[in-house]
Amino acid sequence: MVTAPPVSAPPDSLNELSLSGSLELAVEPRSADVYVDGFYVGTVDDVTQNGLLLRAGRHWIDLRAEGYETLTVPVGIAAGQAMRYRGQLAAVRAESPDVPRGPQTIYVIRGCYAGNRPPTESALPPGCNIANLRTLTPR
Repeated sequence: MVTAPPVSAPPDSLNELSLSGSLELAVEPRSADVYVDGFYVGTVDDVTQNGLLLRAGRHWIDLRAEGYETLTVPVGIAAGQAMRYRGQLAAVRAESPDVPRGPQTIYVIRGCYAGNRPPTESALPPGCNIANLRTLTPR
């Protein structure tokens, strides 16, 4: 059994061991690193093979693997009980490259407006005449 790092003194007596419970993990990928309350305790595969003994109470389990989003799971361990967690880490989404847009129409009023949306007369600065609007369309 793998024992998570103790918060206080190590459990060296049967009395303290009786205040512990175990955590079983059924998580993919099995190569994910397991952290208990911020301390590394091994991989999911290690924990599956050896078990994980934890002091009774609330703990935070972090599961981390390259190419996957970190999964943080709060668990409540009961003395003398085995708790099982099943789950799967979500793959990190690859960011899609910006898809180039096709050519855009440009609206221009010389000296006061240029943009890819037609201007409204009320949004133009004083002295800017919407009658001078030119539309540039791509070919």
